[in-house]
Amino acid sequence: MTGRGRRRAARQVLAPMLLGAAACLAAPALAGPQEGYATHPVVAGDTLPSIAARYLRQPGGWRRLQRLNGLADPAALVPGSTVRIPARLLKPEAVAARVEFVRGPGVTSRPGAAGPDAPVAAGASLAQGARIQVPEDGYLRLRLADGSVVRVLAGSDVELRRLRRRNHGASFESIVDVRKGKVESEVAKQPRGRIFEIHAPGAVASVRGTHFDVCVDPDGRVGTAVTEGAVALRTRADAARARHSARVEAGQGLVMASGGQFGRPHALPPAPDLSALAVLGPDAGRLTLDLGPAGLGRHAVRVARDGAFREVLRSGTTDGGRLQFEALDDGAYTVGVRALDADGLAGAEATRVIHVQARQLPAGGTLVPRP
Repeated sequence: MTGRGRRRAARQVLAPMLLGAAACLAAPALAGPQEGYATHPVVAGDTLPSIAARYLRQPGGWRRLQRLNGLADPAALVPGSTVRIPARLLKPEAVAARVEFVRGPGVTSRPGAAGPDAPVAAGASLAQGARIQVPEDGYLRLRLADGSVVRVLAGSDVELRRLRRRNHGASFESIVDVRKGKVESEVAKQPRGRIFEIHAPGAVASVRGTHFDVCVDPDGRVGTAVTEGAVALRTRADAARARHSARVEAGQGLVMASGGQFGRPHALPPAPDLSALAVLGPDAGRLTLDLGPAGLGRHAVRVARDGAFREVLRSGTTDGGRLQFEALDDGAYTVGVRALDADGLAGAEATRVIHVQARQLPAGGTLVPRP
């Protein structure tokens, strides 16, 4: 059979399938990736330039597809055949962050610089470019597409600068910009090539598989505290010079001055002893946590429904060993306490389970945490 005859036979066999194939044109139909390649099933009207414009970072790269697939004519593609595309050439795909928990009616986001502020609710999706405002009594927990968790603490202004899937799903790029306040990150382990960065004024913290905090104080200083893994901290202005970068290991903290000067990595405080932790109250709708002898110095305290701190109901800092919160409903809660060093960086966290039974206590009564 001649080449023209083979093409005519192929069109006759594929004709009943073309309508269904054409219906897929509204969305990418790539398969894979397998061994670094994705595949595109050719439909009527496809050309290598049109496929490149749809999928590649650089549309002019269709000639590379032509050489890779051994195609003589970029405009004469046979419907039903496939075109192999190296995953490294593909456009990044925008993904969203999911809101897992939010506390406080004042937590808002807007889709971009010109968009209106809107309340944030649990279950919502926040897209790349979203600007998030968390008030002093607020708290937000986000789950990124790569499985990482970002917690935005009270008094923070944060932008989801970049949320993208790269290489057709083989890796992700996540960049969170902290304008002020503090974020805590639990970064899921990912294949090589992923990007996870926290940007702050003048600094970039980049990681692979780690737990760490980044905070920006009112004077523009940037603090980083690492509890697991390691963080590479660099200045945004000149990341290529070694003197403008630092590595912070687990159990260490570091502060970068507003002018870009790095301090020395130093050991973070150990987890405090909570054996004497007590709950005092109720008193006019307030609940007081007394840290006992461990309360000397400054501490960050949070109270959650669960031991994984997925839903943080109360949080704050204390400089005298006692901290008052709005009263909680009766039930069991987990308290987490981290000592703060002279720079305000938090060390390892100690946790205890407490039982609140406010209705059964006289004013000023004491509850002992469950061992």
